[in-house]
Amino acid sequence: MLDTVNVNDNMTVEMCVQLCMGNRYLGLQYSFECFCGDSWNNSDVYNETNDSECNLECQGNSSQICGGDWRNSVYQYKNCTSPGLNEFTVASINTNVVPSTEVTYTCEFGYQLPAGDLGTRICQLGGTWLAPPPACKVIKCTAPEINEFTITSTNTDVVQSTEVTYTCEFGYQLPAGELGTRICQLGGTWSAPPPACEVTPTSTEEIMTSEVISIATSTISPLECLCPCSQVGKSNWGSARGMNLTFEELRKVLRPDINFLKKELSVNKSNTNRMRRSKISAPDDRVSATSVGYVGVVFICLITVLIVLFDILGKFK
Repeated sequence: MLDTVNVNDNMTVEMCVQLCMGNRYLGLQYSFECFCGDSWNNSDVYNETNDSECNLECQGNSSQICGGDWRNSVYQYKNCTSPGLNEFTVASINTNVVPSTEVTYTCEFGYQLPAGDLGTRICQLGGTWLAPPPACKVIKCTAPEINEFTITSTNTDVVQSTEVTYTCEFGYQLPAGELGTRICQLGGTWSAPPPACEVTPTSTEEIMTSEVISIATSTISPLECLCPCSQVGKSNWGSARGMNLTFEELRKVLRPDINFLKKELSVNKSNTNRMRRSKISAPDDRVSATSVGYVGVVFICLITVLIVLFDILGKFK
């Protein structure tokens, strides 16, 4: 017969199930007694009888039957089979378990339980699990971060091993040696932080402007004037210091002064000393030059004589 007995004035089938957990069988008798054990039938003393002889209501729940007069309502525990496992899933138990046993599921590195799943499953009376085992999902990398003037090939969450390419907006470039690629690693982390695009000089004028700004905003000691000290006026650009301006913003602020400097420093080629000297006559003492001069004088005189001679002959006709 069943080995141990528990008595409770509020006895129910569920209470007896909990009291006998770990045994193969449980039995209820007299409406308030619960027997537990691993065997229940001794053919020399106890024999199975008709179910109708178990007709006493449980004192804790009148809708249930808790045996009869010297009659046990006998139940056999049915174990749950070993918990099932999905890919990348780990269970705290991998053998058959008795009812009310709780199994905890976790995931391998780089994977996680679905949202809202606590990862626990309970073996129910009758040998069934409360729910199927969870399916672990890969942990994605969040959408790539973007610095100013930077463009990425995707702006959504991605799975591991996905490669993202970074490029820059017009007028900007990646830093030297930067390939502009990042890879989503196992565990949902990126291989490196996003790159920061830098300003790209697009013309000689911009390079020259940048150099002029650099010179104009540098500090010059009063004892080291690059121009005659009497011509060095008060700086108009001191207010730009500490303003943390970008190159484009600084260029807009300084543009009127830079244009003025370019105008003042520009050279009119037609008004240079070299151009003026090229227009002034000068003596030439070379023999060839003298000979050419004499020939020219003789030729002019000859023409003049011929004209006068023709006029004289015309008067005598």
